Amino acid sequence: METSEPGSVEVAGVTAATFTVHGHHYAIADVTGAHDSYSVLLNGERVWPLEGMPPSRIRPLPAEGPSRLAFGSCRTSAPHDAANVRTHGEDVLRSYGRSLMDGGGGEWPDLLILLGDQVYADNLSPEMKEYIAGRRDTEPQAEIADFEEYAELYRRSWTDPELRWLLSTVPTAMIFDDHDLRDDWNTSASWREKMASTSWWQRRVVAGLGAYWVYQHLGNLPPDEREADPLLRE
Repeated sequence: METSEPGSVEVAGVTAATFTVHGHHYAIADVTGAHDSYSVLLNGERVWPLEGMPPSRIRPLPAEGPSRLAFGSCRTSAPHDAANVRTHGEDVLRSYGRSLMDGGGGEWPDLLILLGDQVYADNLSPEMKEYIAGRRDTEPQAEIADFEEYAELYRRSWTDPELRWLLSTVPTAMIFDDHDLRDDWNTSASWREKMASTSWWQRRVVAGLGAYWVYQHLGNLPPDEREADPLLRE
C-alpha cells in the first residue's frame, strides 16, 4: 500500500515499516493463510476498509484442481460521467468490483490477471493534463515525464473505492505493455532512434520502469523472491 507519510502499516495482524521511493512511501505486509475479513491500520489507526464497505478478505490460490481466472487489459482512466462513458465505454474493472461488492458477479475468481496498459502515460485524462500543466511547461507536453507524475497517474487510476476493494480482495497479478511507457514502445529501430533523439525520453523510460516495479511488479513476487530483490534490499 502507499501512505502519505512514513510509518508502520498493519495488515491482518502483520506489521511492516514503510520504505520510500522519490518521496513516496510504501509498505508490503506478507500475510499468510486465509482471512475472511481483515483491516489495515496506519500508525495504529484503521484506514481500511472504508465505512460502509464489505470486508476485504485474503484467500490463497487453490493448492490443486482447476483455478478460476478473470483477466483484462488496456484500462484508461477517465471520469465515469455520461460523456466519458460514450467515448471510453464503461469501466469494466470498476463495475466488476462493484458487482462482487454487491454479492453478484457469479462465482468469484481465484486470480485476477491484468495483462498490460494499466495506465496510459501517453494518453492522459483532462484532469491529469491539468495537473502536469500546473507543475511544468516543458516537453513532453500532455504526457508523463517523471516518477512524480507516474505516481499521480497511478493514484488517479486506482483510487476508485470499488477498484481498491477489488484489488484488496481478489489476488491480482499484473504486467505492463507499451502504453505504460508509450505507444509502440521499442517496436522498431526507427522508433527507438526517434525517441532517443528527444531530451526527455531517457528520464521517462527510467521513471516508467521504476513505477512499474513499485506499483505492479512487487505485488507479483512471492515473499522469498521479493526479499532477494536487490533494489528492495537497498
